[in-house]
Formats: sequence, structure tokens, C-alpha cells
Amino acid sequence: MTWTSLIPEPVGEPTGFATLDRGPLAPRGWDGGLPPSDPSAAGPAQAATSASAAVYSRLPGAERIVREWPADFRRLAALQVHLHAVRRWHCDWAPDEAPARLMPVLIDDRIRWSRTDLAWALRSADGYGLYDGAAFLLPGFIAAALSPAELSGFEPALQAVFAEFINERDTPRPVRRLLGERYGTALWQITGQLPPDLLPRHDPFGEFVRDFLGERLDEPGAAELLRHAASLNKPSPTRAWLRAGSAFPVRWPAPVVLDCFAGYRGYISYACDELLRGLVWILSLDPSDEATTLLGQVATTAGSPNGRKAGRSVAPQTAAATVEVLATRSGPVPAQALSEMSRSVANKTLLGRVRTMLHRLPTPTN
Repeated sequence: MTWTSLIPEPVGEPTGFATLDRGPLAPRGWDGGLPPSDPSAAGPAQAATSASAAVYSRLPGAERIVREWPADFRRLAALQVHLHAVRRWHCDWAPDEAPARLMPVLIDDRIRWSRTDLAWALRSADGYGLYDGAAFLLPGFIAAALSPAELSGFEPALQAVFAEFINERDTPRPVRRLLGERYGTALWQITGQLPPDLLPRHDPFGEFVRDFLGERLDEPGAAELLRHAASLNKPSPTRAWLRAGSAFPVRWPAPVVLDCFAGYRGYISYACDELLRGLVWILSLDPSDEATTLLGQVATTAGSPNGRKAGRSVAPQTAAATVEVLATRSGPVPAQALSEMSRSVANKTLLGRVRTMLHRLPTPTN
């Protein structure tokens, strides 16, 4: 799909474009060291190359050095990374996942972007065909940083790019997640509706919840809480993450969406499983018996066998989280739910965890 015709702004060159490397050859290779502390001497092309390689290689101190570069230079470096990605496509080079690591390090809210920057980034990314999604990064970061007024007219083009990458299975999942969050945030600012990457309609469970809850998902606070839930990218949250989760003035999406899941019997994607896991941990902040009962229902649904894949649960990440939370709750529900799971769970790893937690529960006394 093409989107240049959907761009509402006359496409010109961004400020600083003349300083970028636009030649047909790659810049000098990485020497294996840290990025320069003073990047101005190296210039955007060489500094971006060094930073990309060092950050991708997880060289200690690399991210800190890049974050300390002046905002104006980091803006130029981001433009340069984008140009390199587009050039790789035109030169038929191999995909490169390094830009997806570097862009979140280069770009922060101290950089000022414009409609001209967004129009140029979108046009230059049109037709990009490498599965790494690298050329879609800069437009997404720029769009997410602009105000609703600055984004006026860009919705069709942003929707077209979103549709281009969101179902591309060859694109690494973390890259799709990053792109979805950036474009989803921008589209939310334009429409005021739930970002399309949260409970997406191309996902069966996402479509089910959106149809069931309708415009309620567009209420103030719902998108913010769901975004926080989706941001949890590991099995257990940090204390800081839980504190942030407890600060939301609106918490209804957590129990309501989990209740939808408890009665759902369809396919759950990896992304929705991640979101549900975050909602479980947000619900863990509610000490009520009603919350415990819902957690028990979620646990048995999430841990039930996946009919598509032998030895796999319907929502393994959600199941693991609810098992952890149930082990900390009182009353009869945890023992009942974990006992049921010990008989129904097919995944050996999860089953072992269920049995361990079941044995840790206090023995009921008369």
C-alpha cells in the first residue's frame, strides 16, 4: 500500500537535511568502541553508525553517552538512521534490527519535531519492503510527539502505515510492539479513541472486547491504564510499575476486560496475552474478595489447554501471573482455582508452578 498521496502537507526537506550523508555508499564501519562523547566532530553519519552498533551490541555505557548528546544533534542522528534504512531498501541490502534499538535512545521529549519532518519521513518510507520495519520508526516517533493540532490531516497516512506493519509476522515482535505503540499513540491523539494497537480489531479477542464495550473504551483514563498494562514486558512487575498502576484514577478496564477474558473461548494472541498479564497485576492491587474470585476465573481460563498447540495454555503469560497473585491471596478461591488447574493444565512448566504454589497455600483449619 502507498500513502504519499494521503500526506496533507507539501513535502519539503527537514531542517538540517543538508548536513546528512545521502551518498550511495555506507559510512565508515564501526571500530568496536563506544560512541563519541562529542558527536559534532564525527558528524551525523559516523556518529549514528557508531551509536547504532554500540547500542545494538549492548556495550556498557553506550546508551548513556547517546542520551547525553545535544537534542539538536540527536535529531539529526535520527534523520540519518532513517535515511540509512531507506537506502538499505533501495540498495537491496539485508534487514537490520539495530535501528529499533537505537531510536528509543536517540529520541526523547527534548527534541522538537514539525509537520514538515513528519511529511518527509512518511514520504521517504513509502514502499519500504524490508521486514525489519526500520523506515517506519522515525515517522512513528515524530507523530507520537506532535500535538493533535499538528497532526491534523495525517490520520489516513498514519493508518496506512499502521496497516502495513501490524500484521507482518516476519517483523520481530518487539519491533512490531514498538511501532504499534508509537502509531497507536499518535492516532489516539488525533481521534480520541482507544489506540488501534490496544485490543486491536485484527485480533479475535481484541475485536470481541471492542464490540462488547464499544465507546466505553474511549472514556478518559481507559487508554492510559491499558497502555500501562501492555508496557509490562516481563513476568513480574517492579515496585515502580505497581506504584504507577495504583495511581490511575480510572481502574475499571482491568476487571472488565479480565471478566471478558474469563468467559472467552477463542484464540488469544501473544500481544493480548501480554496485555492481560499486565491487567492481572493491576487487579492484584485490589484486595477485595470479588477481585480474588475474578483472578481465580482468569487463572483457570488462561491455563486451560490450547486446542491449536499441544502442551500449550490458552494464555500462558496471563496464567503464570495469576498463579503468582493467587498464591498471595486468602480465602477458599486460590486453593479451588489452583486445584482445578493442577488437573487441567497441559503445559509442564506451568503445571509445576501451579503445584508448587498449591503446596505453599496455608492448610485450612476448622
